[in-house]
Amino acid sequence: MRIDEFEARTGYYPSGIEYACIEKAYMNFDGDKDAFCAAYKANTEEIASHIQNYVNLKMNLLFLRHQAEIEKKNDEINQLKAQLEREEEWVPCEDRSAFGQADYESLRQTPTTKTLSDEDAKALISDWFGFDEEKVEIEHSAPVLERNRHRQLRKVGEKERSPLYNSTDWYYIRFTCCARCYEATNDSLNVID
Repeated sequence: MRIDEFEARTGYYPSGIEYACIEKAYMNFDGDKDAFCAAYKANTEEIASHIQNYVNLKMNLLFLRHQAEIEKKNDEINQLKAQLEREEEWVPCEDRSAFGQADYESLRQTPTTKTLSDEDAKALISDWFGFDEEKVEIEHSAPVLERNRHRQLRKVGEKERSPLYNSTDWYYIRFTCCARCYEATNDSLNVID
């Protein structure tokens, strides 16, 4: 029996896997196409149920086989990623144009240093460097970077960088204005790339 004959007789349109199971059941059925299709529709002797159970079993086996293949490929991908990681020789990198983490920690740990509110930091930036307060956004973190042997950079995390103030020549404020990032530190202003 062809699939189109089965569909015409039952009104059911099986998938390829389902029809392979239906065809196998038909070969073991004691009767012709019409009798088989009538029994399938009426689920006589639970033919349709047995076929569906067989289909489910076959689908589960296919799923497990594909799942094992996917896990094997994922393992290969992870091994290749680890190999590439070693090959590229990533090392921690600090942006030389930015305020160093050691300097930031020294400023932060000084007892007379205070953490500025966003409003106070914006007011200082506006007063000292002429930025429009409404366009300034205060940043509270900076990226942690790594560099590989090809001098490529990647971001691997964030470090806390709240605005700090100790005196007019010892402070730190990281901010963005008009899609540019800046650091105002110790009476200087640096553009951060």
